Amino acid sequence: MVFEASEKIFIQHKKTLDIKKFAFYLKIGRVIGGGKWFNGKRLMFTGRYKYKMDNKNRVFIPQRLRKIDKGKSYDGFILLFGPAGSLILTTHELFEECQQELMVFPDNPRLRIEFKRYYISTNIELELDTQGRILIPQEYLEFAGIKKDSEVLFIGMGNWIELWNPEQFERRKAQLKLDWDNMAEEFLEALDRVRKNNDSNPSQSSTSGV
Repeated sequence: MVFEASEKIFIQHKKTLDIKKFAFYLKIGRVIGGGKWFNGKRLMFTGRYKYKMDNKNRVFIPQRLRKIDKGKSYDGFILLFGPAGSLILTTHELFEECQQELMVFPDNPRLRIEFKRYYISTNIELELDTQGRILIPQEYLEFAGIKKDSEVLFIGMGNWIELWNPEQFERRKAQLKLDWDNMAEEFLEALDRVRKNNDSNPSQSSTSGV
């Protein structure tokens, strides 16, 4: 099974492959976080949503996460294993663009081959049905601890979507002991930097949509 193969390689080779550097979700953030990729489009998946999975492993994709690009509606996504027991959904367009960056990642050629063989190969295409649902394979649900007839937490991460078991998400949040004041300050500082950058580059800000 895909899940079993991926789990084994992560466990057996985690020291060699350096999973923290190696994980694709970090690569997604590094590749598209600056907003200069994908023909200048800034895709923004935002918000948290809960929907119940049925007994056939189908779950509804929130409409706000399907229509994000000036009315553009996505009818399918790419599914991958994510960090900390989550799953990742990204668009076909973003995944294809990332493939170009992955031609030279990681720097070590041997690790690059292993990365493609054991991680990129686990991606699958999910098409939405007429009711806006996706069918998630059982091995992916087991990886994320999501069961049939239970809720799925969707989290918009800006340029991708994470799927979580809600209870597992809350446990992780409690373990991290997050400093909300510090995170809010970091966000406000980032907003201030964006404003200053736009003030100094008015032509750029008008085309970027910020």
